[in-house]
Amino acid sequence: MFSLQGTVLGKPFKFDLGTGDTVAGRSPSSQIVLSPGSVSRRHAKFRVDRDRCFVTDLGSRCGTFVGGGRIAAETEVVAGDRVRLGEVDLTLAHSAPRVQFDARPADATIVRKVGERSSIHTSQEVMTAERVLAIFAEVGRMLLSVRPLPEVLARLAELTFEVLPNERVFLLLSDETAPEGLRPAAMRCRDKSVPEGVTLSRTVVRTVIDEQVAMLATDVPSDPRLGGVASLVTQAVRSFMCAPLLVHGKVVGVLYVDSQRHTFNAADLDAFTAIANYASIGIEQARLSEQLLREARRRERLQRYHSHSVIERILTAGDEADTQFLAQEREVSILFCDIVSFTTLCEGLDPNDIVSLLNGFFSKMCDVIFENDGTLDKFIGDEMMVVYNAPFEQTDHALRAAKTALGMRKALAAFNDEQPVIPLEVRISIASGKAMVGDIGTTRRREFTVLGDVVNTAARIKGNASPGQIVMSGATARQLPRELAMNRIGMVEVRGRISEVEVFRLLEG
Repeated sequence: MFSLQGTVLGKPFKFDLGTGDTVAGRSPSSQIVLSPGSVSRRHAKFRVDRDRCFVTDLGSRCGTFVGGGRIAAETEVVAGDRVRLGEVDLTLAHSAPRVQFDARPADATIVRKVGERSSIHTSQEVMTAERVLAIFAEVGRMLLSVRPLPEVLARLAELTFEVLPNERVFLLLSDETAPEGLRPAAMRCRDKSVPEGVTLSRTVVRTVIDEQVAMLATDVPSDPRLGGVASLVTQAVRSFMCAPLLVHGKVVGVLYVDSQRHTFNAADLDAFTAIANYASIGIEQARLSEQLLREARRRERLQRYHSHSVIERILTAGDEADTQFLAQEREVSILFCDIVSFTTLCEGLDPNDIVSLLNGFFSKMCDVIFENDGTLDKFIGDEMMVVYNAPFEQTDHALRAAKTALGMRKALAAFNDEQPVIPLEVRISIASGKAMVGDIGTTRRREFTVLGDVVNTAARIKGNASPGQIVMSGATARQLPRELAMNRIGMVEVRGRISEVEVFRLLEG
């Protein structure tokens, strides 16, 4: 069952999504009523189709977001995804029916090491070529397609009904937080319903996992070794099979089928273990696909603010990189760059031409920023703010900022030669000093940014730069090598500061 969970207006919120459509909005006629003003009357529609959940924005004013990105069409959401309706943050959860484990011991008629094939078959038990081809064909189609993990698990469960005479199937995945370290991921009856009040034999499951063997009980009622297993007796199980799901020699789950009417044989065990083996491959592929998709999304977000080399460090470091984004005090160099008299220049221009011009300008400037491993903090109209020595340490942060400023000036000259609209001029300022850097904001939204007097200083000394000039604070100038030409402007007053700031002009590099 899918549910939406979070906090709304300071109170815990949870809503279980049933099969079919569920509308969320401010209107009392909505199934999910959310009162915050940022939520439209009919904001979004959730659609649950078996083990999959989708969300569609219904033309809301403030938008519907999945994983930080605004959606324009129906979008699939999976467990753990963050869904934002206006300013309301919710998380999609998925809870499968619980499975209990019977602690009484049990033996099975056949215990076979995974990978071995039965050498004892009667003429009626031989797994036919048609059955083998059916398994290979269906699983092959599944492995060649990139599908979400819940869809792969659901299809694998259905496949057992097509190949075997089972009445129930349980696919459990490893989860250290769940009972016996197993979490129900797919549970089905042949009639498509979800089984309830399920209890499995702990001994069977533990034997399958610990010894990495497949187990088959051909006829539970007539087997004296199974007569004392309450989970089998109370559920009137006549025959069952259980096999581990192995990935690179490690058990990642268990596949279990049973029947109250039919008796499985050795040929069924061959087919069952084949499905289990391919299920392992399908699960691993689905997980790798999800991991690649998450990394692609994360890389796409990072590319907006960081250079390629910084992105690679973040992705390579994994969880360790997160510590670099915690708010902390450090020495930084801040660069501001804006277009001179941009508002006046744009008078009479078509809005599309203005957007195209800005996009082209920002693209050229960002190329230079990322060449020097700068972090783009934000765009402020036609202005850009860039930070150095964050999120990763750069001992030469002042020099990188200076090289960026000089590179921007050259890139702008080339840009003006290419674009036919209007020639642009920029003013650039740099300041160095201590600041708080890291993820700063609220529980609903946090952004990597920089706070401190050095930011104000960098922004305000820009007023001392004429069009095309680069100015910098004395703290920055003292960190640059002598080869860079500069001259001292002097001590200047800066709005918002009591003491004056020493300012230099950076000349051609």
